[in-house]
Amino acid sequence: MALPAVASAALKKLAAAAATDKNVAKTIGGIALGVILVLVTPILAIIAVFQGGAQLDMTALAVQAQNEQLAYFEQVMLAIEDEITAQGLQMDPLQAQVIYLCALQGREREDDFYVDFISCFSGEEDAYAAIGEAFGVTFTEDDIAKIEQLIGMAKEAQTGPGNNIHARIVELTADDETPLPEGAFLSPLHGQDWKPLITSGFGMRIHPISGERKFHSGMDIGVDEGTALYPAQAGKVLIVGDDPDGYGRFVVVYYGGGIATLYAHCSKILVGEGQEVDTETMIARSGDTGASTGPHLHIEFVDQGKPTNPKNYLQNERKINAESS
Repeated sequence: MALPAVASAALKKLAAAAATDKNVAKTIGGIALGVILVLVTPILAIIAVFQGGAQLDMTALAVQAQNEQLAYFEQVMLAIEDEITAQGLQMDPLQAQVIYLCALQGREREDDFYVDFISCFSGEEDAYAAIGEAFGVTFTEDDIAKIEQLIGMAKEAQTGPGNNIHARIVELTADDETPLPEGAFLSPLHGQDWKPLITSGFGMRIHPISGERKFHSGMDIGVDEGTALYPAQAGKVLIVGDDPDGYGRFVVVYYGGGIATLYAHCSKILVGEGQEVDTETMIARSGDTGASTGPHLHIEFVDQGKPTNPKNYLQNERKINAESS
């Protein structure tokens, strides 16, 4: 059985000769819809390739993003990530998500789909061969090459352009040789899983205030005003600032290895520049300061001066601290 017709046609459209086809967005169908999700917004780069120089109507897509089909895609993407975690695999979810979008849409309705699908990445056998055997999908060498190109593009889209604050982080850490601490990056919240609280992801979006298509350099987590915020790792407070037209009250914690985290729109900053902090140090409380439409935490991971998708770093949960309320 060959790749599903929609996916096969979409992959062929990757060829330059077909890239300017005005009907590409319609041709790729579910793939176009699936990659608009907050969860996988960075994969918008894939659509750009399929469309050549054409511009997407982001306003229309933002409206479409409210429909049930997109909501269902979001559930699928989350389920894929959750199953990777459940099976204890150290892999980038983007690989599985792009393969799903290209070849296995709709299969998730089958019993044990996620378990079987993610298990294909856990053995020594080539994942494409394992997926083919498990789901009756035939991947040609050309298919695999194109899918791998899409995966690479999705990974490249995990970083974005920097701003003056990011440049300041680079300036302040230029001569620093502190190694990155060992261990996982923890959630900025105590006793709460951040994943279900995401209100806006990393990547291109319709700005909630200006209505313009703009790059979102972090991830918004919807929490009540005054929620306690904690460092993702042990480190040093690098910057405490106030940006009334943007980040509002914000704090930057530097961990070493060129990686820092920025917490924005805070109601209160509870630490000072130069202060050493650990994962149990309450550094700020969430708020609604700066360019904000309501109480939330805007969190950024800045890696070598470039904002990078926080989902690539953060673990799902952290232990409950009795003093965090």
